[in-house]
Formats: sequence, C-alpha cells, structure tokens
Amino acid sequence: MNKRKALYSLICAVLLLSVLFGGCDIGPHSIESLMRPPHAASGQVLEKALNSILGSGFSLRVPQAGAYHTAVTLIDLNGDSQQEAIVFYSRGTDPVRLCVLRQNGETWQKVNDFAGDGSGVYSLEFDDMNGDGLSEIFVGWFLFNDKSKKELTVYSASMVDQKLSVSVCITEPYDHYILADVKNSGEKQLFVAFTDVSKSPIAASVRRFGLDAAGRFYTAGSLTMDPRVVRIESLLFDLPQGDQHPRVFADALLADNQMITEVFLWDEDNKDYVSPFRKSADDLNMATQRSGTLKCADIDNDGFYEIPLRKRFIQNDADEVAMGYLLTWCGIEGEKLEPQVFYAVNVAQDYRLFLPKEWNGKVFVHYTDAAHWSFVNQKGEALFSVTVQESASLKANNSNVTVLDDTSVPGMTYFCRVTEKGRAFGVTEEALKSYFIYDAGGNTK
Repeated sequence: MNKRKALYSLICAVLLLSVLFGGCDIGPHSIESLMRPPHAASGQVLEKALNSILGSGFSLRVPQAGAYHTAVTLIDLNGDSQQEAIVFYSRGTDPVRLCVLRQNGETWQKVNDFAGDGSGVYSLEFDDMNGDGLSEIFVGWFLFNDKSKKELTVYSASMVDQKLSVSVCITEPYDHYILADVKNSGEKQLFVAFTDVSKSPIAASVRRFGLDAAGRFYTAGSLTMDPRVVRIESLLFDLPQGDQHPRVFADALLADNQMITEVFLWDEDNKDYVSPFRKSADDLNMATQRSGTLKCADIDNDGFYEIPLRKRFIQNDADEVAMGYLLTWCGIEGEKLEPQVFYAVNVAQDYRLFLPKEWNGKVFVHYTDAAHWSFVNQKGEALFSVTVQESASLKANNSNVTVLDDTSVPGMTYFCRVTEKGRAFGVTEEALKSYFIYDAGGNTK
C-alpha cells in the first residue's frame, strides 16, 4: 500500500470510529500509534473488534483531564512491541467501564473488562512503578453524585502463563496524586492527597503507597495535614541537587480565603516524611499561611518550587484599605523558608513590580492611594514612585517622567520617578522599566 492509500485508509478509520461511537475524538496519542507501520489500517480492525467484543448500544467515554484525551488509547503495557487498547465505554446510564484489548497480529482480543468506580472518567495515566517492565494503569473516576469527588483506581499488568493479564490493585478516594522515586532506587511510590469531608472536623492527609516485586500495593506511610484544611488544591514534588529524596508540596485552602503550603521533607532518622512547619503543640502551619489562593510555583524556573507569602504595606491613611501587597516567593533551604523573588503587587491598577533580592528589608512601599505608590528606605525617605494617570492629563502638564506602559490600558499611562536618594541607592529608570509588568485580572506572580 502506498503512502497516499495508507493515509486515506487511516482518515477513513478515524472518521468511522468518530461517527459510530458518539462523536468521540481520536486524539494525537491514538493517531500517532495508528500511523506506525505495519498496521496502517489497524483503526478499521480495532473498530470491528470493538463492535464484536462490546456488542451494540455502547458509547465511548473520554477522560476529561491529563495527557490522554481519547476514548481509545493504544499503548504497549508489557514491552513486547504489541499494542494494547485501553477503552472507556458505557451503556445508557450504567457506570463507565474499562476494557483492555490485546493486539495479536491483525486481530484484537479482550484481556479484561472492569466496572468503573464512577459516572465518568477524569484522567488516565501509565507508569511502571517498580521497574519490572510492566505498566500500571492509573484511572481517575468522577463519583456518581458529585464531580468534585474522585476515586483513583490502579490496575496492574502481569504475565500469567505467558499471557497478559490486568487486575485491580488499589482504589482510593483522592483529590490529587503524584508518583515519585522516594529512595532514589528507580522504584516509584504513589502519593495520594485526600480531604475527608465526612469527618468532623475535616481530615486532610497524604498517604504513600509502594508496589512490591509481586505486584502488590502496600502502605508506605501516612502524613497528616494542618487540621484547619478544608480542601487540597495541588500536590507537587521537586528534587534538589545532591538530595536523594523528593520534597513534597501540598497547597491547601483554609477558611476565610486563606491558604497554606504543606511541605513534607524526608527524615532519615524516622525513614519517613515530616512537616518542618508543624512542630508546635497546636500542629498548625503558620509559616506559609497567606491570604488569597495563590499556589506554590517554580517562579524563577530553576526547577524548584517557591511558596508565595504576602505582607501588608505601610499606609498614610489608616482608614484606607491598601489595594496591594508585597509578594515574597520563598524557597526551602534545609527546613527554613528563604526569600528568593519579590514583587510589589497593585491589585487596583493591575500591575506588579519586581524587586531585586538585595532590596529585601531595605525598600518598602509607602501606600498613599492605589494610583500612586511611593517606595521608601528604612528611614522613610522616598527612593522612587510608580504612578498611574490619564494620558491626556499627563501630557497637558508636560511632566518629565519615565513611561513604564502607555498601551495596556487605553487612555492611561504608568510612569515612574526616581529621587536623588534612589539614585544613590542604585535605582535607575531603565531598571524600573524592566521590572514593571502589567498583569490584568490576576497579579499572580
């Protein structure tokens, strides 16, 4: 078959699958697999196999999040260069099911078929946790009565009498999960973060699971979180240079629009993770508590996560609420928070101003009003200012200023002035131009 005919056959197969199975999208992962020779027309073969194995009246279901957004995903689970198909489908109002098909030459055969744990598929992921050459399948399910609640099911592939088999290993309620190599051994562990709202008070935790050589899951540890947590927003990890154990970060919401970042570090003495910021008697994480819902991020693109903390400004008028704050992004050094990146964030005027690290503790915002911010030294002496003014008014006054931005907001100009004290401190207009960032509707970094 020449290339043109192979391509035509592939397109027809994809369109046929889309029409017959409820308009499901065969995305880039599946297309990439189908285009690999020598099975250029395998889409048609798979479509026939699905009709034969699943029967009539079924609809394909698509994961809503993650890297795989197709109802039929092709992957080699056991490393034999033969494709397996992971298929999500349902009939009417019945629960979603997961069917695993194995390719054998030009035919497809059913390996296993499982009832799902919810009314929809949230995510799909694959990973070889214990390095045995067999992939685990991680499926996140929406629960029936509430899409904000999810369950994670892990399916393990194994070889039984030289035949592929897939079985359920573990099912856990979850908000977020990660896979990380805890011991730098090439074997990953599963971290599952979950907020149990059925308990009073609400209980948030991160449980850790390993997978042994026999393909059995075991509990490797359990980490409690601040008792004030009402919802876990994210779960991340990084691996500092020279460290054998990943650091785990869990952003969590408290009441009254407050947030914390729980940090879990490996304790070699206890052979487990501990929280360095919850060593007080009340078990509260006050070190990372801040207002707003800004989550931790790799703000300086160095491969490590920083935690955002806020500070209030000095105000001239005690009755006026300062529409801004000083945002400090802190890294973790040892068991301490170390400031790394600083921004003055003006919420009312939609901008942020980067402040160099060496200015920390030496430059402060003296708040007068939202349109005019004065930056002062420790003695309260003005160093420079940032002002927002109508462009026409500014031009009429023939003001000698340095424009920071006169295009982002029609009719408005952002400009700065530097005092002699500021120049002596090392501030320049050109530096302020590079530090200024217009950031409408977010002011997140």
